Amino acid sequence: MVVSIDELLRSEETIYVFGYGSLTWKPDFESDRQFVGYIKGYERRFWQGSVHHRGTIAKPGRVLTLAKVQQSAECWGLVFEVRGKEKIASCLDKLCLREQSLGHYEVSVVPVYTTEERGSEGSEGKQTVQAIVYRALPGNDLYMGESSDEEISFDIATSHGVCGHNLEYLLRLTDFLRDQAPDEEDPHVFGVERLVRQRLGLRNQTWHNLLQCTEFRRIVDGQTDDIALLCKDSSLNLTNNDKTKLLSNSDLKLESITVKEVSSSEDEETFSSSDDDEFYSSDEDFFDASSDDEKTIENVLSIFTISA
Repeated sequence: MVVSIDELLRSEETIYVFGYGSLTWKPDFESDRQFVGYIKGYERRFWQGSVHHRGTIAKPGRVLTLAKVQQSAECWGLVFEVRGKEKIASCLDKLCLREQSLGHYEVSVVPVYTTEERGSEGSEGKQTVQAIVYRALPGNDLYMGESSDEEISFDIATSHGVCGHNLEYLLRLTDFLRDQAPDEEDPHVFGVERLVRQRLGLRNQTWHNLLQCTEFRRIVDGQTDDIALLCKDSSLNLTNNDKTKLLSNSDLKLESITVKEVSSSEDEETFSSSDDDEFYSSDEDFFDASSDDEKTIENVLSIFTISA
């Protein structure tokens, strides 16, 4: 008799779920404990399409899957501990709909390494738990495959689904990584983020801080695509309340962040929240009003002309 992973997990009293994408900030299921951990031999890739949560059939968004790489690689994420048969059944039902039915992901079990010490020293002196993980495999109907960071950033900047703009998926993940796994180097994710911000002229602020801007909320809510006008307007259409909120924000956590530059150069550029002249030279810094304004506006106009 063949027993599925799902049936096996439902027979357990405690299960662990490893999230590496939107689960890190939007799990939508009840858990008893959450902690940071990592898996070995995998890296994130925006190679899976989304025609429901973050895009449409006509304009698919981009969501993450895991690509197998060298065993020494580490992919950090959030581990959820779920106890009790009823809670486990509810958790798996929600994940089955979200990840498998709608997302076309496959489920498997992988060892997750945590930073928590245990009584007897194990592998690397750290605790290891067996956790379920959802991974999109080549051949599924939504698999978009390997693409350039430029193509991926275009899709993310211009896609919107029933759960919201594709920007939210990307920026809330990078916020999580910087806050909870500041030592992780993820050139793919941070490279895509950099290109998206360049396309839209966005400063290097957190998702939470960007939402303080009324016009940015209109963009991510799908009420307007007119980012070009915001870039052209020196006031950026910010109300006095918006400006006050921007100046009062003090929870930005971007110290000593290294982001991989996606270009012909292999150099890395370090961003720091202390670079006030570059990032916070005025109270209108939700959008990038640099000396390269005309190029930024041209890029933004081209995005929405093509996607219309």
